Amino acid sequence: MIELAARTRTLPPPPHVLWAALAAPLASSGRPWFELQEDEVEPTILEAREPGQVVWSTLWRDRPDDRIELRLLADREGSRLTFTWLSPGPAPDGATLGRRRRRLNELFWADLRYSFGQ
Repeated sequence: MIELAARTRTLPPPPHVLWAALAAPLASSGRPWFELQEDEVEPTILEAREPGQVVWSTLWRDRPDDRIELRLLADREGSRLTFTWLSPGPAPDGATLGRRRRRLNELFWADLRYSFGQ
């Protein structure tokens, strides 16, 4: 597997709360944050170990073997979330790679964050 993107940031909720949101991203729990875009498919939860790890299948139809690993650690400010987008290869072209990296950043560091009021 090759790493196509990775980033770590802090989010305000504790790991068990964040884990629940990541383990069921489309659940209507009063905190909607995940909206699929036109070229995306609903991720399947491949692994879920509370409260520290969730692994999603791909978000993109044209990348069926990719996966997104989400790791959570407690942090004094809430949780430290790391996402890693992995693929057996090859990487998408440069423009597509850039758009999808940006999409993952917006998904976790904007949409998810804002759903918690931050």
